[in-house]
Amino acid sequence: MNKFTKSQVIIFEGMERCGKDTQIELMKSAHPEFAFRVMHFSNVKGLNADETREYSKTLYRRTFSLMDFCIAVHDQHLILNRAHLGETVYGKIYRGYEGNYVYDIEKQFKRVVDNVSLIVLVDEPENVMSREDGESLSEGKIDQISQEKERFELAYKKSIINHKTLININNKDIDTVKLEIESFVSGERKEIKHIPHIM
Repeated sequence: MNKFTKSQVIIFEGMERCGKDTQIELMKSAHPEFAFRVMHFSNVKGLNADETREYSKTLYRRTFSLMDFCIAVHDQHLILNRAHLGETVYGKIYRGYEGNYVYDIEKQFKRVVDNVSLIVLVDEPENVMSREDGESLSEGKIDQISQEKERFELAYKKSIINHKTLININNKDIDTVKLEIESFVSGERKEIKHIPHIM
C-alpha cells in the first residue's frame, strides 16, 4: 500500500480457510506506522435461531456505527475480520434464517458505504476441504462449502459498498493475494471484479 486515507476502515469477509487472518497480519506488519484496531466477529453459542438473528441485528448496527465513527475521526484505522455479509451466508445455510436484513443496515449508513473498503476472499470448495483442520469443517460437506462460496459471491454482488473487490485465491500464493489486496486498498486497482449471475 502506498498510502492510506485519513481514516482507513477495511472489512475482510469470505470463506473459512481462505487466509483472512494471514492477510490481516501481513497488512499490519507492512504498515507498523498505523495503529490498526482489529475486530473479529464469530457466532455466539447457546442461542436459538431467533435469538441469534436478533443478537446479530444489534451487533451489526453497532458495528456500522463504529465504522461510521472511525471514518468521521482522523487517523482511525479499523480492520474487521468478518462483518455483516457472513450473516447472509451462514444464517441461511446453518442457522435456519435469512440474513438479508444486513443490506438494509448498509442503506442506513451512507458514509460507511461510501468510504469503507470491502475485501471478500473465496476459494474452490475442494481447496477449502484440503485445508480442513479437524475442527470447524469436520462436519462439513463439499456441497455446503459450495453453497458458502456461491452465497459469498452473491453477497458481494448485492452489497452496496462502493469500494469492494472479490478475490478467488485458487492457485494463488500468499504473496500474490497480498499484492492484489495492497493494490486494491491503495486505489491502484479500481475495477470491481465481475461476478457471474447467480440464481
